[in-house]
Amino acid sequence: MNFSILKRTMFLLLIVSFTFSLCACRTSGGATNFKWEQGTVHGYHYEGLMAKFPSGQAVWKETSRMEPWQRIESQHIFIQYKTLKDIKKFNNSIDYTPRKWGLKDLFSFISAKDPVDSIKQKVDVLFDKVEQILGMYGRRDKIIINLYPKKSFYEVRNRINGKNCRFRAWYIFEQNTIYINVGDVHEGILAHEIAHAIIDNYLSVRPPKNTSEILARYVDENLHY
Repeated sequence: MNFSILKRTMFLLLIVSFTFSLCACRTSGGATNFKWEQGTVHGYHYEGLMAKFPSGQAVWKETSRMEPWQRIESQHIFIQYKTLKDIKKFNNSIDYTPRKWGLKDLFSFISAKDPVDSIKQKVDVLFDKVEQILGMYGRRDKIIINLYPKKSFYEVRNRINGKNCRFRAWYIFEQNTIYINVGDVHEGILAHEIAHAIIDNYLSVRPPKNTSEILARYVDENLHY
């Protein structure tokens, strides 16, 4: 038997099988909520893990076939969520107020008992602080933050970044979108991803991913100073 022909045949069968599986993922079950496109992913990792996702990687993007988002608009950010429970959980997890605020500003911040009003204030304050730390100011499109409960977050993470991904949150430049697990987030994680969004949209040429990651970590570490 000609083994070279056998090898080529097995390789072609493998390719056909893989292609078929991709098509099946796009057209059946929950996977119809996604489409395939190119993207640049900046992820917030579990401690000790390094990113292995190069610029231009293929990623999944959600489509309008999913349950429709509800949207909150603040000065700098759109927050997209499915239930008020997610907003409440997100709001409770973000604990940040500026140190240099006057009593009037601080009283206004504290008096915002409604979780929608409260989280709008918090994300704008964080955004302003990240701009200040980076020294990167200017007009830009509003960042989108997608909020997911724990289970949905893991499903989306697996489809976008692969089953071996351990990102706790991430930002995709081409979508100008931050992905957040409302069950595992704090102000440092959110500021880190906002930093990626600001950095990538501030410079005319985006910096290398390692450079962007160093700057984002700097923001995370200096958020409360």
